[in-house]
Amino acid sequence: MKKCNFVQSWGSYSVETIVSVGTTFEEVMRYCKKMKFKKEMIEHLKKSEYEIKKLQKKSKGLFCILCPGNILWINEYTDDWDFYQVLIHELFHAVFGELGQERGMEKEEEAMAYQQEFLFREIRRKLYKIYGIKKKRSNKRAYKKR
Repeated sequence: MKKCNFVQSWGSYSVETIVSVGTTFEEVMRYCKKMKFKKEMIEHLKKSEYEIKKLQKKSKGLFCILCPGNILWINEYTDDWDFYQVLIHELFHAVFGELGQERGMEKEEEAMAYQQEFLFREIRRKLYKIYGIKKKRSNKRAYKKR
């Protein structure tokens, strides 16, 4: 499966997340250096190497706040529900961590829900482009007409 790294903007919030799928720790380090990310972020990433690698072995995905910056890591892309469950799970950690804990918005549930929806939609669209997946459309209505 094709590996990828890209930067995802948070829209109206001044946050950016590196989204990394199917990559190793070393590949992400090279990507960060190539993209000339802040030195503090790269140093924090280096210091967290052991813990990140340990977590990568145990789980399908991982979100790290690196101050400044953060990474959403998913071990493998598959266009199925299992992958999207991992993505949604990690996006919860991302939004709660960045908005709830870092910005003191833990009581702003609606704002965090909309942000999670925004990130999910934008990341899914980018992954569809990267992996050459056509949008799935259904002519069926969610609810029957009365």
